[in-house]
Amino acid sequence: MLNLKMRNTGEFRTHIEWLKGGDHNSAYFRAFVKGRRRRNMIVGLCNRQGRMVHGQLGMVRLVGEYFEDVYPSRGGNEDFAMLEGMERKVTSKNSGSEGCSTSNEPKQNSRPKWDYK
Repeated sequence: MLNLKMRNTGEFRTHIEWLKGGDHNSAYFRAFVKGRRRRNMIVGLCNRQGRMVHGQLGMVRLVGEYFEDVYPSRGGNEDFAMLEGMERKVTSKNSGSEGCSTSNEPKQNSRPKWDYK
């Protein structure tokens, strides 16, 4: 029920228009989302020479070049060489390893039991 104060203001007329036209919030929401997508869309990137690169393929290449410069490859096998010198083992001291099996045979109850205290 509308009170007298609301009837005397523009709020009442707005409410009546809203009731007549249906739910305008969905149209407002769709317009808001569409505008947000438009603002968030990347249409181009600036390369090292200061020129804009447009198009998906050009931007993908530019991003790839950027990250290759930021994270240069150091041969790739150095990490594996370091890991080869380490002993590989699974112990019961490892967190969450209660359900782990070191043998090839599956356990009956291989799910770890979690303590939620």
